[in-house]
Amino acid sequence: PYPRVLEGHTQRPLDLAFTPDSRFLASCGFDGARLWPLSAEDGRQRLVPLGIDYWCHDIASDATSDTLLVAAAGTGAFLVWPDGAAPRKLEGIPPAILFASALDTRAGLAALGVNYASESKEMVIYVADLRSGETRSFPLRQGETQNPFADGVDTLAIAADGSLLSGSY
Repeated sequence: PYPRVLEGHTQRPLDLAFTPDSRFLASCGFDGARLWPLSAEDGRQRLVPLGIDYWCHDIASDATSDTLLVAAAGTGAFLVWPDGAAPRKLEGIPPAILFASALDTRAGLAALGVNYASESKEMVIYVADLRSGETRSFPLRQGETQNPFADGVDTLAIAADGSLLSGSY
């Protein structure tokens, strides 16, 4: 109900997500992902530490848990928790230009889409099974192209029935 300016990013933020309990706002941008407590008793804003400098293009929240999915372009995908627990890298997701993400912990799924790939075989959507650790990839580009953005993913969502929805322009 009250407007606030959240200061902390030094470069342009690219995406926002709230935790389901609305205690935290997560943001990501060219200077990484940040967690913003929305009440004083939850502490101060902080950078999500992944051990290296990274830029985050997308962050997804889960409707039933406080788990967040960070798509760190050129670094990989990470599950993050606002309580400060160490981020968990999703093995099987290569350090591609991850642009879109979706998370459903009830279904045990994380999905990440590539938006830029010089080779057709790298333009895919990755779906990780959070329980087994298995990752599958689904190709998006048919044939070669000179445009590395062709057939890239701009947005992802996981429907209540577990269906994966993707969008592109």
